[in-house]
Amino acid sequence: QDARNIRAVALRADDLDPDEDNYPIPRLPIYDVRTRSLIHVMVESASRRKAAMEYHWHGFQESWEPPYPDAPPERVFGELYSSQAFLDAEKELLSSPPEPGCSLPRVIIAYMLYSDGTHLAQFGNAKAWPIYAWEGNASKYTRSQPSTRSAHHIGVIPPVSVRPSNRVLAYCI
Repeated sequence: QDARNIRAVALRADDLDPDEDNYPIPRLPIYDVRTRSLIHVMVESASRRKAAMEYHWHGFQESWEPPYPDAPPERVFGELYSSQAFLDAEKELLSSPPEPGCSLPRVIIAYMLYSDGTHLAQFGNAKAWPIYAWEGNASKYTRSQPSTRSAHHIGVIPPVSVRPSNRVLAYCI
């Protein structure tokens, strides 16, 4: 039982799996990856007044206190901006020296990326994998509403094919 718990904790911490097969991982080149700059997306979404007004520019911790006597408070994880990784990154940014001559506020903008295969034609085998990004500074309730247009199309990964070329832009691992 203890060995199983140790293995589960190690897998959650992104450590190597000791029971994993030692087969080599093939590296396939992916050609013609089309992308859009995340900086451009950030400037575009931060300049949209309504969307930026709803962002959480600073992270915070949320906790719940059970109504039972002597029960310790429990930390609530529900949003990206309340995660420990976000709070650590914000603390590191704010403790670093500011850029010389810049008096603008310093904030973290977190991105969540997603991709899934999509058929491009009604008849045939044409496929692509669009890449979408959402700002993690927006609430999950805002991000889930299609009317907010919070998803940004930032790229397309074409089908993986092996063809000779010197234009390798990314590798699939």
